[in-house]
Amino acid sequence: MKTKVKRYLLDKYCTNGKLWKMLLWLRRVGLLGFLFPELKSLIDLDQGNKHHKEGDAWTHTILVIKNCPANPLLQISALYHDIGKSVCRSDDGKSVHFYGHEGESEKMVKELLKEMSYSEEFIEKVCRIIKNHMRPLGLQYFSDKIIRKIVRDVGVDLIEPYMQLVEADCKGKSTEEQNSSSKLIEFKNRIHKLLRLIELDHAI
Repeated sequence: MKTKVKRYLLDKYCTNGKLWKMLLWLRRVGLLGFLFPELKSLIDLDQGNKHHKEGDAWTHTILVIKNCPANPLLQISALYHDIGKSVCRSDDGKSVHFYGHEGESEKMVKELLKEMSYSEEFIEKVCRIIKNHMRPLGLQYFSDKIIRKIVRDVGVDLIEPYMQLVEADCKGKSTEEQNSSSKLIEFKNRIHKLLRLIELDHAI
């Protein structure tokens, strides 16, 4: 019954853009841990101040959901994109790190969505987006080879929603991180340039 209620809530609130509000309400009335126990690990999870002045991983996740378009693929990708952070957190005394959290998040979301009876196709798409969501912001420069590899790994079919999640992830961080938008704009322009070349190649 709990899994059915959870699926019902996601189906409803992922399409009306109010998923973030629903999650805040569940936490306020004490039901978040009952319906979404996997999200409890994000609450009070210190991310360090260097990249995440907005607060804990829970606050960041809410902001990313809020900044994503209202469709199930993006809302659920946003909801679970950092779910693996609690498993991967490390602190070297100078900075907090979450090395490999995207891979851990991918594994966790796959099982969670299976439990809620989402289709294999939908799960595979969510996993592809989450697995690759850190790649653009972790790069210092974008060579043609890197851009082609990202498009190949994400897939032409998912590149637009993927870029929307990456942008929402950036907006969900501190003001300093949002200022990396010039890097994001460059990334998007390079991706669109490659997609136009792919379209031309197919048209010939």
